[in-house]
Amino acid sequence: QNNQPVYFYHKSVGGNKWTTISGKTLQEVITQDDWDIISFQQQSASSRDYATYQPYLNNLVNWVYGLRNNVRLAWLFTPPLPTGGIGMPSGMTSDQFFQDMTVAVSKVMNETAIELLFPCGTAIQNARTTTLNDVGGFGQLTYEGLHLNEGIACQISTYVLAEKICKIMGVPR
Repeated sequence: QNNQPVYFYHKSVGGNKWTTISGKTLQEVITQDDWDIISFQQQSASSRDYATYQPYLNNLVNWVYGLRNNVRLAWLFTPPLPTGGIGMPSGMTSDQFFQDMTVAVSKVMNETAIELLFPCGTAIQNARTTTLNDVGGFGQLTYEGLHLNEGIACQISTYVLAEKICKIMGVPR
């Protein structure tokens, strides 16, 4: 809210090389480059409760459009918390959490100016209905009950993002 210089900016510098710039404000990052898409997401444990999104999300969307009115805005539907995972409300299952998230994301898409959806959470939740559910140190495609396990879990999310971005940008399959 106060545009503090507290963010790390991981920036591609070409040739498959990246640099990390610390002490940046969001305004500096948003105005530094000519973005095609800026995506938003909610913090994992709060992602099922739309009341935690507003009025912050609309304020942020309006602020970004004030800085970059030609950018397209997207929502990253993050993977739901796994059953028994870190931050999961007592007695709630991942399926219940996913259903609540689906309601919240529907509101995002219907009640904000965000136009694009990256459904990574749906892909992960679907994968949890297969034998892939056993992947990860914690299981349920996570290594500790919150973050996606490296390997197939991250690949699933990456493929969903790549497919959606290619479609948005008109890249043929």
